[in-house]
Amino acid sequence: MRRIGFALVLIAGVFLAPPAALAQAPPRVGLLSIGTDPVKPNPVWIAFLDQLGELGYVEGRNIAIERRFAGGRQDRLRDLVADLAERRVDVVAVTAEVEALTAKRALPGTPIVMMLVPDPVSVGLVASLARPGGNVTGLTTLAPELYSKRLELLKETLPAVERTGMLLSASTVAAAKQMESAARVLGLQVRRLEVRDPHGLDATFVTIRREHLQSARRRDRRTHFQPAGPNRGPRRQEPRADDVRSEGVRGDGLPRGVRTKL
Repeated sequence: MRRIGFALVLIAGVFLAPPAALAQAPPRVGLLSIGTDPVKPNPVWIAFLDQLGELGYVEGRNIAIERRFAGGRQDRLRDLVADLAERRVDVVAVTAEVEALTAKRALPGTPIVMMLVPDPVSVGLVASLARPGGNVTGLTTLAPELYSKRLELLKETLPAVERTGMLLSASTVAAAKQMESAARVLGLQVRRLEVRDPHGLDATFVTIRREHLQSARRRDRRTHFQPAGPNRGPRRQEPRADDVRSEGVRGDGLPRGVRTKL
């Protein structure tokens, strides 16, 4: 949970006052996520609030929490961010790129803390990792070496594979280019498959069959939505029985060398 802990330090720093001094006007913290189910408890956000409490900030006592979770529906994101703006939150914690980009555009004067953004520079969230500038800070999961390693694992599992599909959200162009560069070294062809919402998955699977792609992988959590058949579901920490293969890093406590603080 070191990743969550550092994000909390950034958020607590926004308040610029000890917890005891916030009783009269408790700050509002917005939590924004596309993939989080608004009804079911989420272990990441539970840990987030628990550690916030360890820092002395307790919901309902000296801090207010505004939860805006889309349950996999990206089309709801703008309305959720607009609602946070209307609530005049003091800081917003976001899970990934699309949420961070939308919040940055809609809340230019509000500090935004990101948790799971692979490359914040290439998508325009920050000016650089050394000097982010603006109102966005937090953590990045930038780890270019993982792109080639994941494709190596694919070739190890399926030695005959030559053409693979990569499910992408609209904000992962930079990551797609890095994956394609790694694929060329291994003699793989990568077909980009952009998925904007759950309704686009059926058309994507038709494309996979029509073009005879030998494998497909998802690039980020926004290309998994609420369950509607095998291999579909919200972002999760562990592999599931119907996955052909699942590998990666944990979002709640990434190993050293994978995390970058801004």
